[in-house]
Amino acid sequence: MKHTLNILTALLLTSLYLQRVPVHAQSNSPSSELRTEVLMGMRIESIAQDGGETHVLTTGSEFVLGKGGRVRCFQRIPERREVAGVTLPGGALLKLEKHNDFASRFTAPGFSVTFQGDSLMIVRAEQDVKFDIEGLFRPAFQSEIKGNWLFIDDTGGFGLYPSTPKSPETRDLVHQGVKDRRGGTWFVNRAPSSPGDAGKAWSLRYGLAAGEELWLSVFPPRPYSQKHADEILMAHEGSVGPYAHPTTALIQSSSKHCKLMVVHSMLWPGGDRPPWKIPAFVPRDRKEFGRVREDLHRAGVKMVPYLSPFYYAGSDFFAELQRAVEDYRVDGAYFDGVSMDFRKSYEFVRRTRQILGEDRILFTHGTTDPLKSGVVYCPFIDTYSDYIYRGVAGRSGMELDDFLRWTISGYHISNAVGYWVYTGSTAKPAAPHEGESRGLRAPSPDA
Repeated sequence: MKHTLNILTALLLTSLYLQRVPVHAQSNSPSSELRTEVLMGMRIESIAQDGGETHVLTTGSEFVLGKGGRVRCFQRIPERREVAGVTLPGGALLKLEKHNDFASRFTAPGFSVTFQGDSLMIVRAEQDVKFDIEGLFRPAFQSEIKGNWLFIDDTGGFGLYPSTPKSPETRDLVHQGVKDRRGGTWFVNRAPSSPGDAGKAWSLRYGLAAGEELWLSVFPPRPYSQKHADEILMAHEGSVGPYAHPTTALIQSSSKHCKLMVVHSMLWPGGDRPPWKIPAFVPRDRKEFGRVREDLHRAGVKMVPYLSPFYYAGSDFFAELQRAVEDYRVDGAYFDGVSMDFRKSYEFVRRTRQILGEDRILFTHGTTDPLKSGVVYCPFIDTYSDYIYRGVAGRSGMELDDFLRWTISGYHISNAVGYWVYTGSTAKPAAPHEGESRGLRAPSPDA
């Protein structure tokens, strides 16, 4: 468990389920231009022809475009293996249209396919088309909500995400799953895998109408950071009243064990009271804000303040984020959710990572977003964060060990480091005390 999970030793005093504030992000509508920015090392490494096949090699995956209109999908981290196959409509042959260091687009009559450096394969329909996807490993965990699927085992996995919520037209599954209170299903397979499990393990057929997309995710997309997991451990502070600004003594105590401190929303006007809307990231007490930052830096601890889009009420989040990070000399941003539209969330975290760069921390609380599910999530979004929180929305009936492995830990999934926010997902909260992370009011985005 050391390499798969960090547990947040904090008690969330209350988790408020509030109406969301509109997110001011760039449009999620498709663009004729490819995404170009290589972030966190995820890139297209090569596009090569070999014996009539085209090989698209990315940091974490390989896509082999073969004769007969089949795309073979391989993961490369932590080892190379074939995880799925996609059969294109009518055995179509794909033609390379354009490419750059991050993305490559291929076209065929009626649709296009874009491969990206973060191991995404994005199919866009220009007319009504159907695609068959088959899995080539038996998952230890599978989950689904509104046609979005996750298939995971200890080595990695595969996910499917239609832009318009829909059930696959046909499906052939080893296990149908347990009903989830949010409308999805999940299943944990505890039977040991065997060499006989190779070959077709599940299959789905999706029909796409013109303008719709199907996002296919091979994961993990990037290597795991053992340094983040083992060395840069986290504390989370900030609550109402006198606890908005961590004391010098608490910072010094925390620094014995933690090298990163998230400071919650009470730093900002509006973030300290309902409805928790923050018009601008301007400290309500500049002197205390500066004191906290200097205490943390003197103790060798990174300061990651609450800079969340969900409760931002201004007009230009990205400009405000960039100004706050640079003017206040902090070490990253804490997001209390992003959005309930996976394409919008994806563009949002990529833009944020561009602003933060490689060295600053992005810490994201994503208990149910972007799919309104506690058990179905998007590794291709999580991977742009250094750390992920989950757990407030409960365990959906899962055994604790299964929940920790398959929904909290990012190990061999997104390869972001997972932290467990245990309020809501265990009946045994521990009372906080000085020297541990104090209780915090979490303006939860989970509805």
